Amino acid sequence: MYGNRIVMLNQGIPQEGQQWGLDHAPEIDPNNSDQISVVKGASAIRYGLQAMGGVIILEDKLINNDPHWHGNVRAGIQSNGWQSFFHAQLKKAFKKSHISLNGGGIYGGDKKTPNYYLTNTGYRQGSLSSTYTHFKNEKQYYKFHYSYFANETGIFRGSHIGNLTDLKEALTRETPLFARDTFSFSIESPRQWVNHHLAKYTFQKKINEVNHLTVIAGLQANQRKEFDIRRGGRSSRPSLDLTLLSQFYEITLTNLENIYGFQYKQGNNINNPGTGISPLLPDFGSYQFAFFGIYKTKLKRLPVEFGVRSEYRLYDVNSSKFESDILKKNYLSFAANAGTTGSVNKKIDYFIDISYTGRPPEINELFSSGLHQGVAGIEEGNPQLKPEQALKIVNEWNGETGKTHHVNLSFFGVYANDYLFLAPTGELRLTIRGAFPVFRYQASDVILAGTTFRSTWQPSDTWSLVNSLQYTYSEDLTNGSGLIFMPPLNTVTSLQYTIGKTRVLNELKTGIEFQYFARQNNVDARIDFSPPPPDYFLTNMFLRLKWKKQNQHDIEVVWRVENLFDIKYRNYMNRQRYFADEPGRNVYLTVYTTF
Repeated sequence: MYGNRIVMLNQGIPQEGQQWGLDHAPEIDPNNSDQISVVKGASAIRYGLQAMGGVIILEDKLINNDPHWHGNVRAGIQSNGWQSFFHAQLKKAFKKSHISLNGGGIYGGDKKTPNYYLTNTGYRQGSLSSTYTHFKNEKQYYKFHYSYFANETGIFRGSHIGNLTDLKEALTRETPLFARDTFSFSIESPRQWVNHHLAKYTFQKKINEVNHLTVIAGLQANQRKEFDIRRGGRSSRPSLDLTLLSQFYEITLTNLENIYGFQYKQGNNINNPGTGISPLLPDFGSYQFAFFGIYKTKLKRLPVEFGVRSEYRLYDVNSSKFESDILKKNYLSFAANAGTTGSVNKKIDYFIDISYTGRPPEINELFSSGLHQGVAGIEEGNPQLKPEQALKIVNEWNGETGKTHHVNLSFFGVYANDYLFLAPTGELRLTIRGAFPVFRYQASDVILAGTTFRSTWQPSDTWSLVNSLQYTYSEDLTNGSGLIFMPPLNTVTSLQYTIGKTRVLNELKTGIEFQYFARQNNVDARIDFSPPPPDYFLTNMFLRLKWKKQNQHDIEVVWRVENLFDIKYRNYMNRQRYFADEPGRNVYLTVYTTF
């Protein structure tokens, strides 16, 4: 699952930005966080009704009590787009406090397919963050965190077409319109510019040996501007200018492994004037109150985890498109979860989780009305959509079939009423911003089922073989077809060889990886603007070296090649596939060291 069914947690608070689609990642630099983890099951219910697909958590590790400055530096370059990056981190522990500083940037130009450059796909990014933690005593501490992120992204020129005739041609062309044979670092319209501020305060107090209280307060400010190709020298004037101001507050009481809490979240979206174009989203206020609890116990020696969440959400939407200037919508929703883990024997263990989630529609699903620039499509919401009701079952098995062989196998099944998704309408529409395909949010009763398999075989200390497979089956019960925009079957096989320590190296590892992506056949090709692309096979390679240094801090060098044979292909899950191929061969070189 993806999009509105995944929660991104940035330093303990939900990331809030203009993430109304899959055209751009959240406004986060993952290098500013020490670790990234995924939470599923009852524990995920704490973070919202959107967490049906899980929670991705980016957070810092505790700093060791060392009075010296420590840190790391990472730099690299990739050949496709000649994109370079740099990131540095500094940390220090004082007597009663810790401090960490992060900063980095990315600079790149046009990506290239095997046959042509993707014109105007350059990228710029800058980020910084700082965290200060003060320990008042052994039972109490508080923490301040601030981060800033900014990027500028070029939108592929061949996806923005001026008339219906050219759009129809573009959807069937092998080589897209406006493709160039030369590389450029420049970013011109159409383009996007985003910046994001996040500030967070955390207070934690240990009440006694088994209870502690935590208070979190977070503020976020997100501004997003989109620029179109305009006549009369007006391309520097944004066609979309949004500001989103968000607040998040949480109070939790933790008793051993049990957690009980209250959350309040507020978002205010403002369309800044002067664009001269109707906005994709209206001005709105979103207000959310939630109570949750996670309880862990044992039933006849079997560990069991229960989670429950009740959430009230209110939307105040301001738009001249409604009969009244302000439209109010409110939802009272509920989610519950139960899971357990156990062992069949010393070599095989399992995990079972059953959950129910009532997810209210998001603002974009209700009220989108206009061009979604990054995916070159017009999107229309439906204010009459009802909350999504989903029952999900997950079963995971881990086992060893021998001393050198480990297997992970998981299954999931979902039955959902009023499952919300974006579907192509078949219409091509001409607007003052150009000609674009039209998509509309709709609801259906659906069934989803899937499996993930991973096998690791390590016959010796030097050789390892990893095989994995992912498959998802979907059925739209309302329309009698497969569900659109679901990932096809894919497999990965990786063979690795490792050499231990030598006089010069602490490690040398190399490997080759084979990826296969099947054609998505479980969907009616007639309902989409282009049929699903054919299957494809990719080969990747890597080499990792760790050079010894006298101060015990290695220098790590990683060389990686993706799409080694420069295969031409299109990714079904990328809506830019309507217009162009995916980037071709890409060679990465990364250098990393600590101090």
